[in-house]
Amino acid sequence: MQFLASKFRSQPVAQPTGAELVDKYCDRATHATLIEDRRAAVLGLKGLAHEYKLDVGIKGMSVLLDILKQDIMDSEITKAVLEALTILCSPEDSDEKEETETKNKEKDDLSIQFTEILIKDPKNVTTLLQALEGNDFYVRYFTIQLLNALMNNKPNQLQTCILTSPMGVSRLIDLLDDKREIIRNEGLLLLISLSRSNAEIQKIIAFENAFEKLLSIILQEGVTDGGIVVQDCLQLTHNLLRYNVSNQNLFRESSCIQVLPKLLVSRVQGPKNTLREISLIDPENEWTDQKIINATLILGLIRILVVPNNPNTTVNQNVMFQCKIMDILIDLAFCPRIPNKLKCQAFYAIADIIRGNTTNQDSFAKHVIRSGEVIDPTSPVITSPRRTRSQSKFDLAPPPLPILLILVQIILTPSKNDEFSIRAAAAYTFQCYVNNNPDGQLALLTTLMPPPEDNPNDEINDKPQTPGTIILSSLLEWNTTRKDPYKTWFAAVLLSHILMKNEQCKLMALKLNLYEYDEQISLLHKCMYSYITATKENVDVRVLIGFLCLIAVWLYDCPKAVSEFLKEDAHISILIEEIIQSSDIDIAVQGLAAFLFGICYEFNDGSEPSFSREKIQPIVLNRIGADVFISRFERLKESEYIEKVSPYLQIIAKDVTSKDNLPNLYFDYSFIELFKSAYGTIAMLKNKIEELEKKITTLNKESEEKDKKYEELVKDLKQKSEMISSLEKKLLDQNVQSSNNIQELENNLKTKQDHINQQKNNQRSQQIESENYSSNLQLIELTNKNNELIKQLEKQKLQYKELEQEQDDLLVCLAEHDLEIKKLKLKLIDYGEKDIIIDDDDSDDDENNEEQNNNDENNEQNNNDENNEEQNINNISEINQESNKIGKCNV
Repeated sequence: MQFLASKFRSQPVAQPTGAELVDKYCDRATHATLIEDRRAAVLGLKGLAHEYKLDVGIKGMSVLLDILKQDIMDSEITKAVLEALTILCSPEDSDEKEETETKNKEKDDLSIQFTEILIKDPKNVTTLLQALEGNDFYVRYFTIQLLNALMNNKPNQLQTCILTSPMGVSRLIDLLDDKREIIRNEGLLLLISLSRSNAEIQKIIAFENAFEKLLSIILQEGVTDGGIVVQDCLQLTHNLLRYNVSNQNLFRESSCIQVLPKLLVSRVQGPKNTLREISLIDPENEWTDQKIINATLILGLIRILVVPNNPNTTVNQNVMFQCKIMDILIDLAFCPRIPNKLKCQAFYAIADIIRGNTTNQDSFAKHVIRSGEVIDPTSPVITSPRRTRSQSKFDLAPPPLPILLILVQIILTPSKNDEFSIRAAAAYTFQCYVNNNPDGQLALLTTLMPPPEDNPNDEINDKPQTPGTIILSSLLEWNTTRKDPYKTWFAAVLLSHILMKNEQCKLMALKLNLYEYDEQISLLHKCMYSYITATKENVDVRVLIGFLCLIAVWLYDCPKAVSEFLKEDAHISILIEEIIQSSDIDIAVQGLAAFLFGICYEFNDGSEPSFSREKIQPIVLNRIGADVFISRFERLKESEYIEKVSPYLQIIAKDVTSKDNLPNLYFDYSFIELFKSAYGTIAMLKNKIEELEKKITTLNKESEEKDKKYEELVKDLKQKSEMISSLEKKLLDQNVQSSNNIQELENNLKTKQDHINQQKNNQRSQQIESENYSSNLQLIELTNKNNELIKQLEKQKLQYKELEQEQDDLLVCLAEHDLEIKKLKLKLIDYGEKDIIIDDDDSDDDENNEEQNNNDENNEQNNNDENNEEQNINNISEINQESNKIGKCNV
């Protein structure tokens, strides 16, 4: 027996493979009836998940999910299942240095595939969210870990699953109320990743009172002195508010803006181990890296609420003004003890609060800063008056200075501690102050004039300065600041913003004259003269860009400024030379020169006749060329100068170049917006010039054709002239011959005419004698007829007189006869005849009728007599005329 036993013991036992173990545990977990057996199988799968991840995922994923749904109330099984699923869906961190990147990618692909299998059914995500209802620490912790792994692999799919799950977001928000910091912090991280790019989830989280919970956590954790938890809470608040108008409305309506001033404090150790709150500018503050991050995030939260071009910006600005947040920000921006990073954010926050808001801009301009509060008390610009020996150091306190003056000094006359980022942030604050603030622009423009020489402050060594005098001195004294080209660049930017979109300021600035060598010169010509001299002395390109940008802003949409600029012929010639130049010139300078030249053409009102539009067009065509002119624009538009411009004048550390330790800041974003908006209108100049070129080419072709025709005509004319000359010779010869012939003919004619005239005279004399004889006979006959007619006329007159006498006699007889009739009628009446009526009217009528008849007869006779007389008279006149003719002929 011992022999047999020894034989059997010597044979090795076969060990199961990993795939067999996975099959065994999956089968046990599926068919086991006791919960202890299922728990043991799940623990076995969890143990194999690291080494046999592929087998466990393929064969055991569905088994684990079924067990999670079945035994979710058992915390041990649930915890084991969640751990196993987390291992399957998380990429492995390999510690072996020799492992290639391909193997890591394969393992990452496995985790992504298993994540897709799990999320494919939204009910699985709902089951995970249901697991958060329990209060078990490990169940909640591993559930959050699994959701974070799923979120890292497939964020969009997980977000949709959570949105479709009922009460899904609410269960996640409840994690913020968990008193266990680990659960709360892990829940914060999950909410941050979920709310990063989904507006719907952001709204649901916000309307679950997330803002109140987050602010309470920040206050509990120590505000700016808190740790990473405060940072996570602020980051989640940023995610909920950024680009979400409804959440911003909810944040304001929940009175959360009023809580922001309470966050900008610091807590230090007080007596008896108590904490007391102090201001951030207090000297007791210790600025750790985490504290700077937390304070920067709070300022970033303020900026999100007042971001430009947002419908809620104006309302939020007014609320912040009422909460006096701007006072705290001004203290942070101008305090020397504040770190530069936080100081920059304070300037940007102030800028966004006052941008386009007249009330906030006026309130900002009324602030004053004491000299001790300025960034660097050793700055040479800000000095206090001298005091005598009898006075103590507290007798003459330096007077407070206007905040705008301090702001300009920070930008243009910085101290050693001032970085370019602070200067850029202060410049952005200045821009926001003058944005849509014409009164502020005018007030700053009036400070460009230096104070009068007889002012009472002459006794002080340093005469009082104004923002305008500092800007002018920094702009025009470019030659003394070669190591700091940004001094001139920032001065040009500030002055351009004072003039931008304000025609009144542009016209007032044209009247500003400076004295140079006892001669007056306008500020516009002085700027251009400074630019011309700077180009010859090889200064930094930022100085040249600053001058060109300033002049372009000044001339844009201001025809009077353009006409003033064109009064100097050298200005246009300098611009043309820079546009034409093909080497040794920066593309930014060349593009700006073309842009300025285009402004001079576009806004030219023709008041300067030497450079009107009609005269500038040939310059572009002949000296520059339309394609070259437009290429300067396009090169500048597509260059890195334009692409890298930050909208808020932000300077990042990586943007600082290693050569001159200067940042890559060349353009102001406001000018870039102006350049892009004007690019289309000025680029139309190319189309106009092309049309002119086409017209010129067509005219040239027509002129060439006309020249050819003219040459042909000239040839034809030459040939014809030769023909004409030959014909003229022939005509001359013919004329000579014809003239000779004509003379001969004329002589012959004369002789013949003389002979004919003699014959005619003889014939005429004979005819005249015969005619005189006949006319005498006719005259005799006519005189006889005339005498007869005269006799007839006298007879007719006698007859007419006789008729008139007879007519008178008849009328007398008629009258007598009427009287007798009347007498007889009266006698009859006397004898008794009653029928007889004596009618005087009838008698009168009868008499009138008779008279009319007689008159008619007489008239007819008279008319006949008159007609006869007229005929006789006509006959006599005709006879007289004929007799006269005959007499003339006789003569």
